[in-house]
Amino acid sequence: MTKFTAEDEADHYNDFNVGATMLVARDTPHGHREYATFSAANMKPHRDVVKLCAERIAFACLRKARWTHVVAIVVCGPPRKEDTTATLWPCEVCRPWLDAMPEIDDDTILLCAHNGTEEEMSWGKLMELHPEDRRCSDHDE
Repeated sequence: MTKFTAEDEADHYNDFNVGATMLVARDTPHGHREYATFSAANMKPHRDVVKLCAERIAFACLRKARWTHVVAIVVCGPPRKEDTTATLWPCEVCRPWLDAMPEIDDDTILLCAHNGTEEEMSWGKLMELHPEDRRCSDHDE
């Protein structure tokens, strides 16, 4: 689903197409747990405008729909030129922004994929690799 979102919905002036899907959960008033997914694609229609990342768009949608917990984040897209990984991870804008959100915790699963290569880690592990982006002290408890 995320790969198709990137290919079909992304709007990037140089075809750097990225898709993100968030698996979310919440408890119902009847004591059950329900799940849903929210998907989005990145937008940067011109080189001189600010990028709008797929992860932040998907998150805004789940927040508006009042979902309370992000179980997993999937990111599909090509690695950036400066990346040393085979997949695309959340960028320097998304990492601190998402880390500040209470719906995401250190146990949230992060799955990044590109051309058949997948990398999986927890949100906490990503933040260990980028401690400068840590924004939420609640994650430290």
